[in-house]
Amino acid sequence: MIILPVASGEARSAAALLGRGVDEIGQIVSTMVPFPVARLRTKELADMLGVQLTNFGFRCSTLWDSELDVRNPPRRIRGIEFAVDRMRMFDFNTTAFFDASIDDVRLLVAGRHAVSRSTTSERVKRGKSDTKKPEEMKEQRDEKMLDVYLKGDERGFRIRTSGFDFSCLGEAKTMFASENIDLLAEKIAGLREGIVLDTGYNDLRDLLDPVWEPDFRREAQGLHRSGLGRLSRQASDVFDNLNQFTKYSRMRNHLL
Repeated sequence: MIILPVASGEARSAAALLGRGVDEIGQIVSTMVPFPVARLRTKELADMLGVQLTNFGFRCSTLWDSELDVRNPPRRIRGIEFAVDRMRMFDFNTTAFFDASIDDVRLLVAGRHAVSRSTTSERVKRGKSDTKKPEEMKEQRDEKMLDVYLKGDERGFRIRTSGFDFSCLGEAKTMFASENIDLLAEKIAGLREGIVLDTGYNDLRDLLDPVWEPDFRREAQGLHRSGLGRLSRQASDVFDNLNQFTKYSRMRNHLL
């Protein structure tokens, strides 16, 4: 269930219905973009919730997981060439390219792919776990991304800071890919009036988590031998927001 941008609504009533804080509903409304507030199993339940939220003064819409289609992510591209009224995007993995009219560019969604890994290492003695507290190592990595949507194309195109040729920026190109992808977003958005640039995802992730939680997986890494013949058992908990970002990006395209 998606709440659409609306001037006002009964935040307290909506919060009680959705099991969210009043402040959270206020933040969601203040974003002025479509925002997911509930995930439901059936159309009937979605319709009922939509009626209730409408009665509280909110505009609503529904999107199904099949429409967001995270199993078919945006096509990754490795470079762009700009012409007077067109741009050519080059596929990352092949020699294929995609030509697009500037008039067909409609939406850019900026975000980050963040992966958090927490690895515990428990010392093993004579086949048994040590009673000492396991050691824990934390690792965080993220990478900026930019999704580009054209009229009539629901899949979209994806730019990552790694593996992209930013020479299309000309003299504006800097030494840092994280700066260049922001410059590229501004360059594309400035090609004509009406291209929407959404840069809000990074600030909204915590609000998205209750509906579109980051993916979680546990990786058992077995026994590892360290110095002096010591054995330790390692396992990692990994949180990954890539599918969450894809859902947000696709939602923005569907409801633009």
